[in-house]
Amino acid sequence: MLKKIILFSLLLCANQIFAQEKPFKTLNNPAQGIIAVGFSTDSKLAATAGMNHQVNLWDINNEFLSNTFKGHKDWVVSLVFSPDSKYIVTGSKDKTAKVWEIKSGTEALSLKGHEGTVSYVCYSSDGNYIATASTDQKVRIYDAYAGALLRTMGGHKKEVLSLTFSNDNTKIASVGADNQLIIWNVADGSTNKVILAHNKQIRCVAYSPDSKYLLTASDDKQIKIWDVENFTNPYTIKVHSNWVQSAKFTPDAKYVISAGHDNSVYITDFVTGKSVYNVSGGNSIIYDCAISPNGKTLTFSDFTDKLKIYDIAKLDIKPIDIKIATRSMDSEEKVAKVETSSMGNDLDFDPGAKGKNYLLIIGIGKYTSWPQLGNAVKDALDVKKVLLNKYAFEKENMIEIYDEKATVQTMFTAFTDLKKKITPKDNLMIYFSGHGFYNPDLEEGYWIPVNAKKGVETDYLPNASLLKYIKAIDTQHTFLVADACFSGSLFSQGSRGYIENVENVKSRWGLTSGRLEYVSDGQMGKNSPFCTYFLKYLESNQKKKFPVSEIVQYVKTSVSNNSDQTPVGNPLSKVGDEGGEFVFYLK
Repeated sequence: MLKKIILFSLLLCANQIFAQEKPFKTLNNPAQGIIAVGFSTDSKLAATAGMNHQVNLWDINNEFLSNTFKGHKDWVVSLVFSPDSKYIVTGSKDKTAKVWEIKSGTEALSLKGHEGTVSYVCYSSDGNYIATASTDQKVRIYDAYAGALLRTMGGHKKEVLSLTFSNDNTKIASVGADNQLIIWNVADGSTNKVILAHNKQIRCVAYSPDSKYLLTASDDKQIKIWDVENFTNPYTIKVHSNWVQSAKFTPDAKYVISAGHDNSVYITDFVTGKSVYNVSGGNSIIYDCAISPNGKTLTFSDFTDKLKIYDIAKLDIKPIDIKIATRSMDSEEKVAKVETSSMGNDLDFDPGAKGKNYLLIIGIGKYTSWPQLGNAVKDALDVKKVLLNKYAFEKENMIEIYDEKATVQTMFTAFTDLKKKITPKDNLMIYFSGHGFYNPDLEEGYWIPVNAKKGVETDYLPNASLLKYIKAIDTQHTFLVADACFSGSLFSQGSRGYIENVENVKSRWGLTSGRLEYVSDGQMGKNSPFCTYFLKYLESNQKKKFPVSEIVQYVKTSVSNNSDQTPVGNPLSKVGDEGGEFVFYLK
């Protein structure tokens, strides 16, 4: 009799678990292929987004599609409701994040700037800020109502896959394919802590509602729970048999909900490490999962076109008391100021965080033995002016050498000083305006210093020495521009990638005003033909950024079509070029 009672009890429990594994509501999303899911703060609405580039908004209680948001041009891979549930922000493979107004069903803002997929989006708890993560290795913070970019942080070495605000909005935690967990200070963009948190890429990070704990989920099949006071001895949850794609705390922080490539969703007691609820996603990986803020329902995305809602009320998950933000898009209330001091990895306010741009300007007109050049110094000064005023160059990172100071020794000293200052993440642009010389017997080109005697080649600066310095100065990008006759042997041919990729690969480029030929100094008081078109491109450009190849192509074509000289512009030979390009950024 006792055995029968035990068997009956086991069957009863099995039936209860089996019942929990079935959704109590299934809503069809035709052709959507759901990737991202989320609940509104009041738990009455659910949103789905996916492969059809759209966002669908659902009234859960009445089981109908209340709105569809269209505007992305590629898969939508992340979404979240604003704390007041008036807006939804989405991240897409089209490199944008968009803010949608729920009431009107319209696109309120398009947040641009990333150069890769916007892999994750999140709101601050007060609704004032939106943070985005991207495969371009950057984290960005925007004003949630004006759409203004406030801060860009770059410290990850590979794709950033997830991020989260602390409850008091003073910190952002981000994780990615470099296995790192980085804690950022929101106020100035500096790094508070960097931890090698897993031995494989980390796909998800989340603060607990009280911000006492932080979880990370990884391809090592583990979820780690970190005490934010010391970040030591994390507690580890091991319930998945494959990569963990998504993980979050339940509203009361009693459990962790997680999903992944083992096609399963688990709700786990993170104190005991035991699973209290499990759902199978069939034959598909589960990309995202969510629990409603009231703690009563669960949903997940499995790349199908069905939104499945599960009843988890029996777990007795307590809802959290959420403070609702009430500011609207047209409100005159000012957002709490984010300080813009240049610290840490704040790329937009401190370009040095991703590499400083060093500038060496040399202009020589008052030669002692060679013909005077009327425009050489003016050309150099005009180039310096536009670079300092319009582009990401700073005066403290510039060396200027003009006329009587432009001796061989002074130029060698400048190269030596730059070698000491420049780091491998920095960039160097060199602009030389003066006489050049080519010896066909030696097949060697030279720069002519101010005091060099004609016919005394030991007074000249040979290309060979110049190339040795360029090779020795370990930069990310070097761009050499010379308005003088130059040896074509400096250059090698090579194809380039797109702007999204070239900046990440080392480069060594040269652009000269002519081949093995005399070049014009231009009319007195004006610029040389070469400098005229070089300046014209820099001064007229309105793009936020452009790669070296664009100005090279423009100058080569324009000068050739309007003068008797033919500029040369290509990667430099045998000095460390790896296929990248220097990229000019507007200030």
